[in-house]
Amino acid sequence: MLSHAAAQELASVFRRAGTIASVTDATVRTPRHVIVVRVAVGQVNEEADRAIAAIEVRLDVDAQRNDVFRVASVGIDANRQEAILHAIREWSVAYAIPIVDALRTTEPDVPGSAPVDSPDAGSLHRAPPMPFGPYLAFPGPTGVRGEAPASWRRGTPEMHQALFARFESALDELIPVPRRGGFHTMKITLHVRNGAAGEGECLVDGAPNVRLCDLARTYAWPTGPYEFLFKQYYVFAPRGGPGR
Repeated sequence: MLSHAAAQELASVFRRAGTIASVTDATVRTPRHVIVVRVAVGQVNEEADRAIAAIEVRLDVDAQRNDVFRVASVGIDANRQEAILHAIREWSVAYAIPIVDALRTTEPDVPGSAPVDSPDAGSLHRAPPMPFGPYLAFPGPTGVRGEAPASWRRGTPEMHQALFARFESALDELIPVPRRGGFHTMKITLHVRNGAAGEGECLVDGAPNVRLCDLARTYAWPTGPYEFLFKQYYVFAPRGGPGR
């Protein structure tokens, strides 16, 4: 049931973006991809008036079982079931949108739909793709929890490009040449205090990566009496198509 619910959300993002998508059980089919969605429920904390649920969502794209599209999501609602469903909806915005945009680089569009590089391609949030080494990078929404200065240009192309400049210098470490083909993902979670990024967790293709965190910490984080949690997810599609 939960995997089917997540598959429905994923198919909805495809459709809003202009790609035909159908759902059978937990499988989403588009003209060029078959995606199996797997949802596993993690820790659920139930209190008197609310529940907090953690889930893990994994996508197997075109029969490839790996951790590239494996992420965690958290939902808060009145009870266990609603909190889990909320976590699925959170996943559909924070993660499914950039995943769909990356996969759409190989999909034919519905006539009259917005192109894949359009920020108005039928979703709540879309950032245009940006060059990153041999890839096109698709940023998800930038998450900030806490107090950050209003003047900070978070979630802008300038912010993404500043981070990419740091990552690209170590691309061979982050995505070694033997694994360079196909789609890839990065997730950055950092606790920022007064211009310094401290503890956090960073993932490359779903696996912890200390080097990515070290590189992200060198970004010019906003100074001042601010403290916040920063979250950013990226999906990378080969510029010449998957496998090239």
